[in-house]
Amino acid sequence: MAALVATLPLQLVCQLIPTNLPTKDVKAFGKTEKFVLNFPQPQTPTIPTIPDGYVPYPDIGVAYKTYYEPVLWKVAKNRCTAEGGNLAIIDSMKKFEYVSRQLKPERVTHVGIHSLFDQDEWVSVKTGLPLTTIPWAPGEPNGDSRCAMVKYEKSGLCNIECSQIVGDFICEIPIPEGYKMPEERFEDIFGRITAN
Repeated sequence: MAALVATLPLQLVCQLIPTNLPTKDVKAFGKTEKFVLNFPQPQTPTIPTIPDGYVPYPDIGVAYKTYYEPVLWKVAKNRCTAEGGNLAIIDSMKKFEYVSRQLKPERVTHVGIHSLFDQDEWVSVKTGLPLTTIPWAPGEPNGDSRCAMVKYEKSGLCNIECSQIVGDFICEIPIPEGYKMPEERFEDIFGRITAN
């Protein structure tokens, strides 16, 4: 490119410079000219992050945020959607184990599985597709209740009446591609910081 610019007349070279760059008027020899102050710098790629309050679980590709605010299932679903996620889709024992660690005793916690459209078909709030591996507690689902939740003292999901039971809730977002877990840092007895 430099060789090309060197062989072009000055008027053509000036046409190669973008017009939206910052300029400054400089007066010299009784004439005012515009000079480009600087060229834009290349953009530094941004490192993907996770919103505050979410706990990442890279091995399952999601991050969870627990709200200890008893609300109805539909309110919980709408709150998660409003912040760019969905109620947690608990479709494996591993996800159930992660979520169970965040529960409070004697409380129920809403998750993103329901059978609102067909009593026999439990679907994900994220995709609307049927789920084939739901970690139900023994004897569940039972009755006509159409929304799933987790109870502190249960070993799997239970079904509840969507519009009558208030509970805490857990939102889920996907972990962004390229996300790196922050390094754990420790201070030794001499006050030195080390990464683990």
